[in-house]
Amino acid sequence: MASPSRTSTSGDRRSFFHRPVFDVMLSYLLWKGRGQLLSWPQVLPQAVALDDPGRRLATREIRQAARRSALSGRQKGDLLAALAARLSINYPTLCSRRLLHLMNPDEVREVAAAGVEVQLHTHHHRVSRRRDLFMGSYPKSVMALETL
Repeated sequence: MASPSRTSTSGDRRSFFHRPVFDVMLSYLLWKGRGQLLSWPQVLPQAVALDDPGRRLATREIRQAARRSALSGRQKGDLLAALAARLSINYPTLCSRRLLHLMNPDEVREVAAAGVEVQLHTHHHRVSRRRDLFMGSYPKSVMALETL
């Protein structure tokens, strides 16, 4: 049975990229670092105490920095690794345990064979307000699942 720390999302090109989901892991790392003072001048305008309001601020600032820099998935993974190092969190161990990763095709096949129903949703997790773009993603999602 799949670990509850993994999402059952599949059919996404990111399921072949063996790194955690950026936004979720970002929140997790900041939570794990609670009580610390995060000083990261390259990313944060000032040091942030990682209490509840500070974690919200750090999350917003780090996400904005990633967007401003148009980071690739690999670069976002590197950013998470740098954050974890600043917080003295063993990021390679989290990654080796596949904590907060998307399921890969082998995992999807395994849970499906064990009777778990894998359902379809958007291919890229981006939902367009334009009907034609929204509907255009559907065939890609179906094909991705059918190949599993």
